[in-house]
Amino acid sequence: MKNKGCLIAIGIILILLATSVIIGVATDWGTKGKPKLPEYEVLESKRYDVPAKSQVSLRVALVDTATVDEQIKDLLHSLVGTMSNIDMKYHDKPTNVYVYIYKSKDIYNTDSSHWMMMYQKSYHDKEGTYTYEPLLPFR
Repeated sequence: MKNKGCLIAIGIILILLATSVIIGVATDWGTKGKPKLPEYEVLESKRYDVPAKSQVSLRVALVDTATVDEQIKDLLHSLVGTMSNIDMKYHDKPTNVYVYIYKSKDIYNTDSSHWMMMYQKSYHDKEGTYTYEPLLPFR
């Protein structure tokens, strides 16, 4: 009878372990269910730091053409978080932040006003503004 109780306990433990592995794989252990950020290339990164304002700007181009809107928005929010928390000499954090995402490096080189998503925060803005252009099919 003792052996039967041990076998039942071992069986329950194995079922619990298998369930946790299945749940872990389904939610992708490392990212905790968050989608992977798309691959990008930094095209331009600038800092301007004077007593009147501390400004940072970043322009990036997508490398992965199989990217969807939500992934690009997540990338933009991630880049904004990083750029907004850079240590500056004259202010604790940048007072002006500009982040632009381009569909490709070629589009940036042709006309840098053709970004697909961007964020801007000026000195007097309490919160910045996110602007999303609709994602058109890649060509």
